[in-house]
Amino acid sequence: MSLTTEPACVLCVDDEPGFADLTATHLERFDDQFTTKVETNAEDALEFLHENHVDCIVSDYNMPGTDGLAFLQAVRTTDPELPFLLFTGRGSEEIASEAISAGVTDYLEKGPGEELYTLLGQRVKNAVSRHRIRLEKQEIKIRGETILNASPDAIVVSVNNEFVYANPKAIDLYGVPDGASLLGRTVGEFIHPDYRDAVTRKLQSVESGERPANHIPRTLFTIGGEEVPIEVTARHVSWEGKPGVVAIVRDITERAESTLPSHRYRALFEHANDAMALVEFQDGAPVIQEVNSAFESLFAPDDDIVGRDLDEAVAAGERMAEAMEVTRQAENDEFVRAELTRDTVDGPRDFLWQQIPLEADQTGEIESTFVIYTDITERKERGRELEQQNARLEEFAGVVSHDLRNPLNVAKGRLELATEECESEHLDEVEVALDRTRTLIDDLLSLAREGEPVGDMEPVELDKLGESCWDGVANVEATLHVDERSPTIKADKSRLRQLLENLFRNAVQHGDEEVTVTVSALDDGFFIEDDGPGIPEEDRDTVFEPGKSTSDDGTGFGLAIVREITEAHGWSITVTDGTDGGSRFEITSVDFPE
Repeated sequence: MSLTTEPACVLCVDDEPGFADLTATHLERFDDQFTTKVETNAEDALEFLHENHVDCIVSDYNMPGTDGLAFLQAVRTTDPELPFLLFTGRGSEEIASEAISAGVTDYLEKGPGEELYTLLGQRVKNAVSRHRIRLEKQEIKIRGETILNASPDAIVVSVNNEFVYANPKAIDLYGVPDGASLLGRTVGEFIHPDYRDAVTRKLQSVESGERPANHIPRTLFTIGGEEVPIEVTARHVSWEGKPGVVAIVRDITERAESTLPSHRYRALFEHANDAMALVEFQDGAPVIQEVNSAFESLFAPDDDIVGRDLDEAVAAGERMAEAMEVTRQAENDEFVRAELTRDTVDGPRDFLWQQIPLEADQTGEIESTFVIYTDITERKERGRELEQQNARLEEFAGVVSHDLRNPLNVAKGRLELATEECESEHLDEVEVALDRTRTLIDDLLSLAREGEPVGDMEPVELDKLGESCWDGVANVEATLHVDERSPTIKADKSRLRQLLENLFRNAVQHGDEEVTVTVSALDDGFFIEDDGPGIPEEDRDTVFEPGKSTSDDGTGFGLAIVREITEAHGWSITVTDGTDGGSRFEITSVDFPE
């Protein structure tokens, strides 16, 4: 609400009708948000005020019957804060003093000149603005108090560890008769002496803005000594210009009573396949308090490990420094999950290690933690073996490529010489066989690298790359149609080229000489279709399997390579009917450049 956005009703009261009208006219000229009402005596003005909303009163002092001061006093009995300006021709220090004592907003003597009414208009505007701001603040305060009073949780504010605010739920929870009985008392009075200092330190940390406190479990002592399990969330707040803490205190008695019995947790702990230990921090050292049987069998089958330093029990030599750093992170409330090597009774083994910090029930500070060791040694060994196999396979593929391509190139050269020297239909068949052998070698090498990750992903214009691939694949009768809607996608360009060439070659090999191939866009990818004979529905589930081909000229590896390239990109590929009855390969889940 502000004067610049909402009209303001000004009640002008003067026993001289002409002067009251003149004042009203000047005010409406000063600000088009002003609307005015003129009355010539205080009695009529009070009646209008009783029945209508008024934002400000401008009144003369010297009026017959009820004068301006008496009128002001009558207004103040019903509205102590309504702006009231005394605008009088009879000015004196005595009248001004009485007006101020009666609660007048402003005082201005009448006189000639336009400037006087400009000054009056500005003072009216300022008074209305200040009044509306006060009303807004009061409304916000009332709403806030309504929310706080209706809260199902206790809400308290403390400054310097002393309560300065408590909502009704807090009064009930702390067991005090009223809010005044809680204000001024220290938070520590309601905390057990054994952990009072720790709670005070945490509150100081929150009050300074250093760190909030989330869902801290504690036990509250009421004024009558009753113990109540609670959960506290605390945040820094500024209270009357001073740093403080606002805390939501939730009674969790029902939750505590319905907690799963501890013997079930113990059964899970004891029979877990992963090695687990409960560790307590003592002067910065992780001291083992309890372990399960899996931990004992890995790290100390013949020794009582409880009471020992965890780092010394599971790490030695060069791994000790790393273990101590992990402990530091755990104690500082930093959730840690990592792959680590630790020393077991069978020698070093690899683990997926994680720790779960446990806050103390009463202080909320990290005093202990669960550590969990998941043995991943065999998985990592399999990974290393797979890497070695892939390396050997890559080496083998390179050797095969070299040793097969060389004699193939020699045969191709000899064939060209023989073709120049004589004519024979057998030579044509030889050329077909050599080309098929070359294609077979290329496809086998591609499959040998199956699972190889894609290279650099870059924006690729599908239409331009498609046309480039077509030039090296199709015969002169076949036709490529690239839809103008073909998208630009993010891909490994060289492997996308191989994908397109294989799909184009598949269409040409399985269609007639005048086959038409179309490339166009999908909402989340693209498709390639032809108007050839298509792929029977019963064969579509197996069409991407290596060695599967319905053409005498095909190797059966082309579509398997297509599937491998799509999966390496994280795409999906399906085959369905084309628009004109042929095959349609839809490639989806494709990323587009931003």
